[in-house]
Amino acid sequence: MSLTQYEVGDLIINAEKLKVLMVLESPYVNEIIHNHPAAGESALELTRLLTRKGYVPSFNPDVPVGCNIKALNYAPLGILNCSHFPMNADAYPCGLPDNAQSQVDNLATLKQYFAPHHQPDVSITLANTAVFTDFSQRLTSVLRQNPNVAIIPCGQTASGFIDSFVATTDQSPNIIARLPHPTEDAWQHVANTDLHAIIDPAMLP
Repeated sequence: MSLTQYEVGDLIINAEKLKVLMVLESPYVNEIIHNHPAAGESALELTRLLTRKGYVPSFNPDVPVGCNIKALNYAPLGILNCSHFPMNADAYPCGLPDNAQSQVDNLATLKQYFAPHHQPDVSITLANTAVFTDFSQRLTSVLRQNPNVAIIPCGQTASGFIDSFVATTDQSPNIIARLPHPTEDAWQHVANTDLHAIIDPAMLP
């Protein structure tokens, strides 16, 4: 058994028209249901942050950012997940076959690797994992079409993947900011920060 039924692709309407690319960790239950990224509570917090700061005026502030992008076919903002499969084991049912459970365990281990206060396990080399290879290929494809797109990793996992991408490729992505995950304590600080000095409102009209 494969995990194909739990796979959720990226949400990029048109790479050439992309202005801001948010890098998130992975899908969860709501994303599997909606079949696109950024469809849950954390994504709703992203919508509220952007709309309160004067960005994306056409977005419904009560709808997750991925759902807004999808519904409006909004090309300036895109979502690219580190993993197309949930990295949280809770997203999967009990009783998976051993081969599928092994994949889930590997994804959960990677997630734990980037958890706050976690002591890195030197046995885990992100650049040698299939998950990172897939991520690197997807991000490279976007950059080939739009080398100047502004990139914002959200959360420690996304930042870790981006750092590994920079360290292992000849690409120089335009990382304009790093945001905490909306569930992290630091999110409140972001909510009280003037983002206009970092993200030009004209980028997300």
